[in-house]
Amino acid sequence: MKKIEEFYQLTINFLPQLVAGIIVLLLSTLVSLFIKKYLLSKLKNKTKNPLLISFIGKMASLSINIFGVIMFLSIIGLGNISSKLLAGAGIMTFVVGFAFKDIGENFLSGILLAFKSPFGVNDLIETESIVGYVSEVNLSDTIIKTLDGKDVFIPNSQIVKNPLINYTVDGYLRYDFVVGIDYDCDIDKAILIIENTLKGFDEI
Repeated sequence: MKKIEEFYQLTINFLPQLVAGIIVLLLSTLVSLFIKKYLLSKLKNKTKNPLLISFIGKMASLSINIFGVIMFLSIIGLGNISSKLLAGAGIMTFVVGFAFKDIGENFLSGILLAFKSPFGVNDLIETESIVGYVSEVNLSDTIIKTLDGKDVFIPNSQIVKNPLINYTVDGYLRYDFVVGIDYDCDIDKAILIIENTLKGFDEI
């Protein structure tokens, strides 16, 4: 009975710390969501790079959440555990990074693409003989809609390692094609007809 009373008393004494820690944890979560939403709304007007916007928003949210967890552990009296977790995070990162090397490589490549921004959504690109329009850009892969309607998921590391052609980066392309006419036709007249036809297109 005495042990039950001692446990009850310890629980009562610990309850305010636990409630305060939970409040801090909830507040940090709400703040992280607000900051992420605020950054996304602000950055949309300043850059057209969705990958960079997503990366900055996620990193800001993750930083605040980590800070909230550390504060929670400190408030409830587990500050030593939080410091040990931070110390072990480096080792864990190395182990996880080695085990999931390809995933980590694609993630880092996504960060590189976010800042370098060699293409944007709806750009016509070609990489490793795959030609299509960029439909979505993520931190791990890039989705391309090919000219025949196929959705191709390309790992970002593959895009970074191989030559990339962006056909719409400046809006100008040159196409060569042959127009055959009969030997008896008037060549000058044929050239004039072709030139007048091409002038009817605003894209040219």
